[in-house]
Amino acid sequence: PINLMDLNNIDRIEVIKGPGASIYGAGIGGVINLSGLPLSRKSNQSEVSYSGGSYGFHRFTANGTVQGNKHLLSIRFASLKTDGYREQSALDRKTLQIQGSFELNEKQNLSLFSLYSDLYYQLPGGLTLAEFEANPRMARPNAARQRSSIDNQNLLIGLSHDIQITENFSNTTSIYISDGHFENPFILNYKQDRFEGIGGRTRFNYHTDIGSVA
Repeated sequence: PINLMDLNNIDRIEVIKGPGASIYGAGIGGVINLSGLPLSRKSNQSEVSYSGGSYGFHRFTANGTVQGNKHLLSIRFASLKTDGYREQSALDRKTLQIQGSFELNEKQNLSLFSLYSDLYYQLPGGLTLAEFEANPRMARPNAARQRSSIDNQNLLIGLSHDIQITENFSNTTSIYISDGHFENPFILNYKQDRFEGIGGRTRFNYHTDIGSVA
C-alpha cells in the first residue's frame, strides 16, 4: 500500500500503462514503479528537518549517509503525526529505510534495500446530511467507542546482485521477502490479516552496436 511510504522514501514515480506493464508480470493492466533516492558517492553527510502545521501536524525526518572505498550505506527515517480535521481522524506513521551498495570486485556489485513502516490512522466514518450540517468535524456515532482505525506494520527486504559477465553481457538477479500485519476494527466489523511473501527475478542484458548513421 502506497500510504505505508513517506515522501522521504521516494525520488520519482513511473506509471506504466497497457501491455508494457507485463514486464512485471502477466495479466496486469498497469504498474506504478516507485524509485528510491539514488545513492550518491559524496562525503559522509546527515540531514534533519522538521515541519508543523494546523490540526496537530508534525513531520520529522532524519537522513544519513556513510561511505567507504567499496561500500555506501544510507539510512532515512521519517515520522508524521496529525490530529486530523475531524474527530477520530488522527494519523501516526513512522518509516525507516536502509539502502546499501557493496562492491564485491571490479565486475560484481551487491545492493540492499529495506523498508519498515508502522502506520496507524483512525477512521471517523461517514455522516448523514443532518449530522454534517450540525457539526462537520464530528465522527460517525460509535466510531470512537469501537476504536475504528487501521493499524498496519510492514517490512520489506530486497537484495540485488549485478555482474558484468563480458564487456557486452551482464546479469541482474534480485530476491525479496516481505512480512506485514494488518488490523482494522470498524463500527460493524473487525478484520485482521497477516501478509508474507517471497519473490525474485533474474535479467540478462546484452548490449552491442549494430551500426551507425552519419
